[in-house]
Amino acid sequence: MITYPSKLFKFTMFFVFGMVFNLFGQSTDSLNVEELYGLAKTNADTKPKTAKKYLYQTVAYIDSVLNEKEDLPLYFKKKKAQSLHFLSYFERRENNFDIALRHMHHSIKLKEDIEEFESLAISYHQLAQLWMYQFEFDKAELHLDSAYRLTKKYENPVERLRIISTYGNLYYNKKDTARAETSHLKALKLVDSLNNPYDIAAINANYALFLRQMLRYEENVPYLEKSIEYHRKNNNKIGLESALSALAVTYRNLNQPHVALQYANASIKLSEELNNNALIPFRYNTLANVYRDLGEHKKALDAYIKYRHLLDDRRDIETYKKMADLDAKFKYKKQQALDSLRFVQEKELATAALQQKNERRTLWMTIVFLIVLAMAVIGYLLFRQRALRAERDVQDKLIKNMALRDQVAAKSEQVDKLITETVSRINKKQQLTAEIQKALSSDDQTLFKGILAELKADKIEDSKSKLFKEQLGHINLEFAQKLKKEFPELTKTELDIASYIQLGMSRNDIANLRNTSFVAVKKTINRLRKKLPLDQKQTLNDFFTKV
Repeated sequence: MITYPSKLFKFTMFFVFGMVFNLFGQSTDSLNVEELYGLAKTNADTKPKTAKKYLYQTVAYIDSVLNEKEDLPLYFKKKKAQSLHFLSYFERRENNFDIALRHMHHSIKLKEDIEEFESLAISYHQLAQLWMYQFEFDKAELHLDSAYRLTKKYENPVERLRIISTYGNLYYNKKDTARAETSHLKALKLVDSLNNPYDIAAINANYALFLRQMLRYEENVPYLEKSIEYHRKNNNKIGLESALSALAVTYRNLNQPHVALQYANASIKLSEELNNNALIPFRYNTLANVYRDLGEHKKALDAYIKYRHLLDDRRDIETYKKMADLDAKFKYKKQQALDSLRFVQEKELATAALQQKNERRTLWMTIVFLIVLAMAVIGYLLFRQRALRAERDVQDKLIKNMALRDQVAAKSEQVDKLITETVSRINKKQQLTAEIQKALSSDDQTLFKGILAELKADKIEDSKSKLFKEQLGHINLEFAQKLKKEFPELTKTELDIASYIQLGMSRNDIANLRNTSFVAVKKTINRLRKKLPLDQKQTLNDFFTKV
């Protein structure tokens, strides 16, 4: 008995085979795409024309797959977005800006459709560079700001570093050279910490370009040499050719045409190897200028003729391209208008956000200013209060000093009188001494009686002098006690003389009052100056006034 397969079994087998075939087909397609894309990456730095050819083949292959099978993994759309991104880069290097912009907008739209937001930072960065080449610096800055925010959001330090370096180019074009150099130096510092050979070469080359733009040719040499060193390590012939040409221009401006000639020839050789038709004419123009500097006018003329022929050929090719691309450009302009509308909307949103941020910042600055102002007012009031208190203390001291000076003035006559009397007594004592000697040699009792009377009179005068000194000490007792408290190392003699100085007495007056020599008083005053914390030009009278 023959048993036929059931309908359910047939359907199941058909479904399984269909799934296997579909998966196998997708796997083959993805392998083909990877192969084409891999060939493009391999040739990117050494054979840009070949790399561009493989990228266009990659896009065409993905389009053919998408046309046949609409429901495909995101892998193919992602690969197409990446391919268009790199095609935009190569077209920009060949000065095909319209095509480059179209590819970049297409790449960004694909990434937004598949929600590949993390890699959008690279796309917006490339778009900003394209607008910079078109001298649309405001648009460039807007896209660069978007790219920078995305690198912070998705933590992409490598792309952030490249964006900071591009900010340097943007600020230079906007005539803000200070911010431009700050950005370049910041990028140089970051690239050393990341230790990425490719970026080390690119960032150094970018800063060297800025230095040349600022006519600082000698400064840019080490950065160019470092760029060349890493381009060679990376086997990046595109970057190497650009750096060699820059060195030729540099040494020509440094009046070293023989060195410039070596780099100009090396640049032309490498540019022809890369088949870089957009740049070769200008390399021959540099060579012509170098030969002219060397005085080799025949070679300079040949190089210049070569430059003109190549430039004319390039312009013919570009004219043909532009005519062939008119229809595509018209469609692109329509898309650009839509993108411009979106750009305006994004700009308005960004402006509103910035305005809100500025308003918040202004509010906080106002609050901080008011707090600082309040603290300043309080500080001033406290300072003023202390100053007034100090001023009152000074006035009180001045009043006391004036009272003391009045007392001293009242006693000054007594001092003068005492001095006169002291001198008189000294003379009398000398006379008395002579009379005593005379009495000793004589038996006359009346002489001794006269001498005793004189001695009694001197005793009375000494009592007067002692009483006067006690009165002076009483007048200035408070000052002496305060001085002793602040400077306990002062002796009684030093305190007495300090009191007399504070009362305004001269050194001669003090010597006569104390019945001592002028030299002794001077020595005591010198000891006082050493023990007291006087300023270099401060007198004892000034110092004692403040005690």
